[in-house]
Amino acid sequence: MTQSLTITKAELARRLGFNPARITQLVREGLPVEPNGKVNEAAARAWIDANLDQHRREARKPGSAGTAPAGNATQLRSAHLALKARLLQLELEQRQGALVQRKAVDRFLFERARLERDSWMSWPARIAPGLAAALDTDPAAMEAALGRLVREHLQELADTPMGEIADG
Repeated sequence: MTQSLTITKAELARRLGFNPARITQLVREGLPVEPNGKVNEAAARAWIDANLDQHRREARKPGSAGTAPAGNATQLRSAHLALKARLLQLELEQRQGALVQRKAVDRFLFERARLERDSWMSWPARIAPGLAAALDTDPAAMEAALGRLVREHLQELADTPMGEIADG
């Protein structure tokens, strides 16, 4: 007759995906242990299946929310450190002037666009008299025509989606 394979409690914990402290807790709750302190794996699995409640059994299944994959804490720490390093890099770039605050850029662009709009809106009044004299036409009609064309052009620019401007 072959004797059942016995393993250490630490090895059982590794094979089941448990913390070794949890195996010690289960031993206190009745998990069978050999006289030499080792555990018969088949008997331990049978005891766990019979004695752990349904929620605990579900948590043991691979891919369940209750099961933390090996190295998960290490992965989380690594991700946290990578994020922290990225934030420090961004702060450094901002202090060096490589990055600017979005609000400041938005404010600058708004003011620049307003300046250009106002400049274009006053352009027909400045240009019409000289152009009308050169073409021997009515300055008021010339200013009205130029004003209408400038307003149409500004409206076309206002209607152009920002994506088209950025894409070139």
